[in-house]
Amino acid sequence: TGGPYAYIGVALGPYAAFLAGVMLWMLGLFATAAVSTVLAASVGQLVPALGGRAMETAVLVVIYAFWALVNVRGVALGARLNSVATVAKLVPLLLIAIGGLFFVRAEHMTVTAWPAATDIARTSLLLIFAFAGVETALVPSGEVRDTARTVPRAIALAMLGITLLYGGYLAFQGEVT
Repeated sequence: TGGPYAYIGVALGPYAAFLAGVMLWMLGLFATAAVSTVLAASVGQLVPALGGRAMETAVLVVIYAFWALVNVRGVALGARLNSVATVAKLVPLLLIAIGGLFFVRAEHMTVTAWPAATDIARTSLLLIFAFAGVETALVPSGEVRDTARTVPRAIALAMLGITLLYGGYLAFQGEVT
């Protein structure tokens, strides 16, 4: 339906829409590369036999081949597998978040020293990565009934959810270290 390209094109013109489309494509490419690299390295640490550059590359080829096969088989299988994967990811995070609530202490919520500039820069990159992609909610918005109500609510809910997730993680991490 055009998504961000169409919305930005109407508001700011075709050149701005083109730039937004290219940046959205680059964001997806770089985010996928970053997550894939971390996934392969994590698998290599979890299963030492799959460690090393060559084996990590093989792991990525197998994973991408699996998802390509799922997509070739059809949308219904992809949607079911996506739902299963979502539940498999969210249930442990929810359990950690609920369990972490018992470890939150007020003394860990105070700032005792200002962080170094490098730490702020690293955190800023993490936040950009975490919150980037909210504009992709516009991609299917042409298919949604009552977009003026639904899309802003979905974006607000997603941003609130990721903020609570990272806030809970940071609170838990402060307790562990």
